[in-house]
Amino acid sequence: MALVAILSAALSGRIGGDAYSEGMTGRTITYTPNDAPEVEVLVDGTWHFGALRQWQQVGERWQGTVSYNTGHGMNWIKQFDQDLIRPYEYPATDSGSL
Repeated sequence: MALVAILSAALSGRIGGDAYSEGMTGRTITYTPNDAPEVEVLVDGTWHFGALRQWQQVGERWQGTVSYNTGHGMNWIKQFDQDLIRPYEYPATDSGSL
């Protein structure tokens, strides 16, 4: 799963987590706006583009805080279970056409 790769890279320091901490409730990884991985979140059956702002370990699971939008002027910041977040994949482009 590609999302596990984002989390593993953050924990190992290979991609920017602005702040990393371990506390009584688990680990937390916080990203700066410039380093936030692009992701999609599942909201009401639809995947929406967003930016992962923070990972927080809750027991054996991870929760991601994601800023995303659902339309013009509809911006949100919400926490999602790891199963509702996936890496954003840019659509393939046809390099043969102008």
